[in-house]
Amino acid sequence: MNAKTVTAALAVAVLTVVTWFAWLGWDTKQDVDAAGNVSGPYQAWQVIGCGVTLLALLVAAIVLRVNAVATAAAITLAFTAVWTWDAARHDDSGLFAVGALLVFVGLAASSAIAAAVTSFVARPRPA
Repeated sequence: MNAKTVTAALAVAVLTVVTWFAWLGWDTKQDVDAAGNVSGPYQAWQVIGCGVTLLALLVAAIVLRVNAVATAAAITLAFTAVWTWDAARHDDSGLFAVGALLVFVGLAASSAIAAAVTSFVARPRPA
C-alpha cells in the first residue's frame, strides 16, 4: 500500500469517527415509554442519517480515486472501534461485545458491497 492510499484511508477513518459523533455520539440516554419498555439510545432517524452519511463518504472517496478496499476497511474498522469504545463505557453486562461483532459484520458486508458497486459504476469507460 502506498503513502497516498494510507493517507486517504486515514482521512476516511477520521471522517467516519466524526460521522459517528455527529449522528450517534451525543445521544447516550435510553428512552422509557409509558409501559416501561426501554429502547435506545439511538432513534431510527439517527441511524439512517449515519448510514446515509457513511455511504456518501464511501462513494465520494471512491469517486475521488481512493482505493475501494482501503475505503471500505477504513470505514468498517473506524466505526466499529468508536462504537465499541462508547458501548463498552456504558455497558456493565459485557453484551457490548456481541453488538460490536454485529456492527463489524454488518458494516463490513455493506461497505464491501457498496464499494464494489461504486467501483463498477465509477470505473473509467473506453471512449
